[in-house]
Amino acid sequence: MTKVKIDDNEYELDSLSDKAKAIAAHLQAVNFEIDRLQAQTAIYHTARAAYVRSLKEDIEAISTEPKTLPAAKAAPAVNAAPAAAAKRKRGSKAKAH
Repeated sequence: MTKVKIDDNEYELDSLSDKAKAIAAHLQAVNFEIDRLQAQTAIYHTARAAYVRSLKEDIEAISTEPKTLPAAKAAPAVNAAPAAAAKRKRGSKAKAH
């Protein structure tokens, strides 16, 4: 027989009213969900610790590298004026016809 323990007192589940059985079932479901969430939280704590460790290792690796950065290459200048002039010229020819 299944027993329910409440505040150090044990009760036979079969001896309880239907309402009490339903409440006990809800209590069991809630306890199951709490256990599941605690296990999930433990997974998240483990993942967080791994991310922190990885981040620290990466920061330490960067801090031991030389501090000089390569010179940035300038992007070639783009002159949009000839393209805009050609577009205007094409547009004026189209209107003339």
